[in-house]
Amino acid sequence: MDSSIFFNSGYQYTNPYMTPMSNPYPYVQCMPMSYQTSNDPIAMVTAPFSSNFVSFGTPYPSTYTTMLTSTNTSNTTATGVSALPQETTACAKNSSGKNQQPLGIVDKYVILSELGQDHLYPVYLASSIFDSLEDDDSKLVLKAIPATDSRGSFQNEYNIFQLKQHKNILSCIEIIKNAKFFFSDFTHKNNRPTPGDEYYNIFVLKYQPHGDFLEFVRKQRLEEGVARFFFGQVLDAVEYLHLNGYCHRDIKIENILLDENFNLVLTDFGHCVRYQDAAGVKVFRDDSSITTPGICPPEFYQGKGYKGVAMDIFALGKLLLIFMTGFNPFKCTKASDPNFNFILKGKWPAYWKLTYGWMKKRWVKSETFSKALKTLLESMLNPDPNKRVSSIQKIRESAWFKKTAPATQEEVKMAMIRAKAQA
Repeated sequence: MDSSIFFNSGYQYTNPYMTPMSNPYPYVQCMPMSYQTSNDPIAMVTAPFSSNFVSFGTPYPSTYTTMLTSTNTSNTTATGVSALPQETTACAKNSSGKNQQPLGIVDKYVILSELGQDHLYPVYLASSIFDSLEDDDSKLVLKAIPATDSRGSFQNEYNIFQLKQHKNILSCIEIIKNAKFFFSDFTHKNNRPTPGDEYYNIFVLKYQPHGDFLEFVRKQRLEEGVARFFFGQVLDAVEYLHLNGYCHRDIKIENILLDENFNLVLTDFGHCVRYQDAAGVKVFRDDSSITTPGICPPEFYQGKGYKGVAMDIFALGKLLLIFMTGFNPFKCTKASDPNFNFILKGKWPAYWKLTYGWMKKRWVKSETFSKALKTLLESMLNPDPNKRVSSIQKIRESAWFKKTAPATQEEVKMAMIRAKAQA
């Protein structure tokens, strides 16, 4: 669908398919777009958009790498473990609680604000022109990928959204091809592209009212029952992809949202591809291996490439460890990372001792993990992919998963409300 809605020189909203009386926004006053970089010194969980975020072969052309946001990794905690990032998501309301003026328009959607600055491509909070800006239930999210994108991001996401809807996978409401954004002004910062300069393919996505899961976990570690609840849901989502022949390849806490009932919703399928073809299971190397460095499994750095399912299992292991500790357990899977080096050398007792020390320092309360949980984590994070857990079903069959009772929906809700209330 091509964009048919535009602004004229007086910012008057015009649509040839609507009568003046049916237009709820006859004069949409636009504000300049602004891309502010967070000054928060706390390092990102997986540093997804640092200068290292390139294909692990030939680097991206400079026109693409300039779009990536640099991540500050110099300021870690005194114990050497990275804290979770502060939330940078933009809000549609100002400090007084009143809605800000719309920023612009695309097709039949009014752009309310940009959501965060750490996305490769623009993501916006929006509302249909037929709905009230004051109605939170009418909020939508627009994810815009340039029509000229050479990474295959649009097609990868499109393939997943064509699958039958799953309760723990973000749903797509509409796909708009070759649309153009229209803003009254645009501030060039951080070398980001100007939406008005090119055409975009846009996913209109369901808005998740409780936002980023990261906002909750960075404030406190999850109780074991709550972690089991959410881990079960993310397993459901990833298993659904695997059963349909796809691997996600970017499973991390930044790509998880919470819906209106505090259920987990997996997002961001730009790296999601089929993990096998007629020749058999694929091994991703060089340009085909693009992912977030912080979750790229160690076998890649050993020159072996990686397999999609094995990589997803490894990323799920790191995710579970973040659930249980509330911080980033390691930055990358190379021997140069002092934390992961314990794992590479099989020195798990030393790693767990170090982890308990970090937890006590960060959360005051001393904690230890059960043998069943450590066994599962050690098998999911095994540096040797041939010894790693081989499937989601094997994770379900583990002693920790079977014997740990998940928290109830009401218990999860109360835990998330308490986490959100933390200063």
